Amino acid sequence: MNFWIRLGAISGFLAVLIGAMGAHALEPLMDNEGLSQFKTASLYHLTHSFALIAIGLLWPHIENHKKLKLSGYSFLVGILLFSGNLYILAILGTNPLHLLIPLGGLCLLLGWLSLAFASFKK
Repeated sequence: MNFWIRLGAISGFLAVLIGAMGAHALEPLMDNEGLSQFKTASLYHLTHSFALIAIGLLWPHIENHKKLKLSGYSFLVGILLFSGNLYILAILGTNPLHLLIPLGGLCLLLGWLSLAFASFKK
């Protein structure tokens, strides 16, 4: 489905843009721990952007669209909660929503698990 490909492409664009900003403009604002957190956020953001694109490419070949949708939305929420909050934590050094980072990680795990289950025939 083109929706997932578009969403993944936009997310990938943002991952590269935010990563470049972090590497050039924001680096002086971060300590070593912040840089490490930022790199982790960027890596997971870009990786799961490709996963969103994969869902779009798999759409015509996999019958279980409910599980594919669950996978896609789990990846999207995971990117926002995990990478988004890690970006904020890395730059500001504090983030009142940092407790949502593990929940974002669980969403990413759910996305992969749901993608695996989507590959089984109904």
